Amino acid sequence: MENNAISAGVGSLISTAEIKVLICYVINGVKSAVPGKQLANLFNIEGIANYFEVMDALEALLKSDNLTYNEADDTYNVTKKGADASETLKTILPYTIKEKAFALTAKMISKLKNAKDTKIETVKENGVMYLICSAVEGGQELMSVKIMVTDETQASAIKERFLDNPSKVYTGLVDLLTSDSQ
Repeated sequence: MENNAISAGVGSLISTAEIKVLICYVINGVKSAVPGKQLANLFNIEGIANYFEVMDALEALLKSDNLTYNEADDTYNVTKKGADASETLKTILPYTIKEKAFALTAKMISKLKNAKDTKIETVKENGVMYLICSAVEGGQELMSVKIMVTDETQASAIKERFLDNPSKVYTGLVDLLTSDSQ
């Protein structure tokens, strides 16, 4: 296979064909629309593939009818043609890269969905910074937690953990507040 892509680092994909297969593989696997720029950024940061190569591959896959593009939310979906090709060709991908890319993409999609079902804001009251995290379902606020934070860094860390699994925070809080144990 021709090594014709710019490397994102040691162990990254350097074949344009492999990058295309990987993109179709992960989008097909997560069964969800995927924001292309975020996918390219994620693959670049994690050393899977170069950002620009991923963006070029997305464009090529779109032109060859392996992907569709939704301009309204800047996302890509895999077509039947792309899904079939990725299933046929997935064995050309290194197992560790394929599994890492899938897990990272699934986590990214989960966070994006969780972000739609939450409200998070940072407020200052009397010189004190608070982070307010709310879990929302069907437009109904299920829970809202106001936490004093020391700075933006701590607020950002708490926000990321909350977005990882707001349902876990909700059930954990309910369990804590309703348990008999001290």
